[in-house]
Amino acid sequence: MKHLSGVLLGLAALAGAVCPILMPTAASADQITAYVSHHAPSGNADTSCATAKYTTINGAIHAVVAGGTVVVCPGTYRTQAVVLKPVRLEGRDALIDAAGQKPVIPGLPGGSGIVVLHTHKVIVTGFVVAGAGFAASSWRTATTSR
Repeated sequence: MKHLSGVLLGLAALAGAVCPILMPTAASADQITAYVSHHAPSGNADTSCATAKYTTINGAIHAVVAGGTVVVCPGTYRTQAVVLKPVRLEGRDALIDAAGQKPVIPGLPGGSGIVVLHTHKVIVTGFVVAGAGFAASSWRTATTSR
């Protein structure tokens, strides 16, 4: 049994090295809510859009604990949000522009805007997604849970 657990730990470490996008980094010990703004300087208090700490959606997603909330402040974010754990993504007049983004999963037709992989209980509200590589090039989210 001891040998099997060592093998599993080795495989987990190998998967993290080979495929880092599928293995999220450890969140801070107790960060429940993270704020994202284009104008966020490092060291901010991270208690509102005015004091946001993160400039990227993915950085904030990785920082919160499972079940936490990422608040995306007003603006256009040229990215794909990749969600690998249960979180709430709350857009506040936020646009995700996925134009020109490479597919997260090979074979998909371009960027996806918001991608949920290997998790469930993800809630997404308040975003407009444009430039996605699917049939609908723009859509507005209501509340979506997977």
